[in-house]
Amino acid sequence: MVKYRHMRLKVLMIEDDQAFAEMYQSALGTFGIEICCAANGRDGLRLARSKHPQAILLDLALPDKHGFEVLKELKRHDKTKDIPVAILTVFDDENLKKLALQLGAKCYLIKSEHEPKEVAEKLIGCFCGEDDCSSREGPAD
Repeated sequence: MVKYRHMRLKVLMIEDDQAFAEMYQSALGTFGIEICCAANGRDGLRLARSKHPQAILLDLALPDKHGFEVLKELKRHDKTKDIPVAILTVFDDENLKKLALQLGAKCYLIKSEHEPKEVAEKLIGCFCGEDDCSSREGPAD
């Protein structure tokens, strides 16, 4: 279990399932991760450009745009192209995973296979640039 010691990690979660987003918002908060949520791709792109998150959690099945369309737009725009994106989806498909990584995602996580603490570790790894950041500690009290 990890926490970035000197600053709160600000993450944009683009997820249309409100209950899932709220559960992650609460769970990841214990790791020092502040979650801002968007319920669709359009709002997610707008928030990515205006809020400048340090990482993005992106679902693929969104009501207005497919997550890959959102990912492509994020990687094309100067303000968002360098933000690490982690795909968090229900689709356990090797071809989708390969495509996500080709389009610029840092990782591809299957919702049913990852606990929030594992997602927190991946996000902090993306933010730090590697998986073994020196300033990690347990969850915030």
